Amino acid sequence: MSKLSEYLGNDGFTQPENLEDDEFSLLPVGWYPVEITDVKIVDNENGSGARFVVKFTIIGDKYQNRKVWNGAGFNFIHTSQAAQAIGQRELGRLTKACGYGENDRLTDEAELIQKRLDVYVEVEPGTGEYKDRNKTTKYKPLGQGGEKTENPTTNSAPSSVTVQKSASAPAAAATPEKEEEQQSSTPLINIATPKSSGKRPWEK
Repeated sequence: MSKLSEYLGNDGFTQPENLEDDEFSLLPVGWYPVEITDVKIVDNENGSGARFVVKFTIIGDKYQNRKVWNGAGFNFIHTSQAAQAIGQRELGRLTKACGYGENDRLTDEAELIQKRLDVYVEVEPGTGEYKDRNKTTKYKPLGQGGEKTENPTTNSAPSSVTVQKSASAPAAAATPEKEEEQQSSTPLINIATPKSSGKRPWEK
C-alpha cells in the first residue's frame, strides 16, 4: 500500500474546486482593508539606492489573509533626485495613512508592523517572462478608502460629494476667462453652484 493510500484510502486524491482562487490569482482592482505584516529595506542591485518594500495582509471578510505588496518598493533613497522624490512622496502617503503627522519621524521601519489602513490595489502588467501582478497604489486611513469595488471608476470622485439642483439657486453664466479656467482646472461636475437672479439655463 502506498503512503497516499494509507492516508486517503483507495479513492486517492482528487483536485479541490476553485483551484484558480488561490494566493497566486489576481485580486480585483479596488480598495482593501489591510494590516502591515512585513517591512524590508532592500538595496538596489545596481547600487543606485534603497527601496522600502511593504507586505500587506488583507483583513476584510473577502480575500482575508491574501497578501499584496507595494510593487518593487518605494525608492526612498536614489541617485536620481526625481526617483527619490517620487519614492519619498509615496512613503509619506503610506505613513500618513498609518497615522503619522507632518512633524512625526519614522526612525525604524518596524514601527509600521501591525498598522492598519486601506490600500487601493491595481494590476501591474507583466513584462517578458513575468506575469501580471497586483500592487498597491493608494493609501488611506482605515475605513476611509472603502471596501473593494469591482469598478474602480466609482472611486474617482469623493463619496461625500453630493450634486444637487436647487430651485432657488440657478447657475450663473461664466465669463470667457472663467470658462477657460474651469476647463483646465475644475472637474466636469460642478460641486457647488453659485447663486444668481437669472433664469435657469433650461428655462426659455
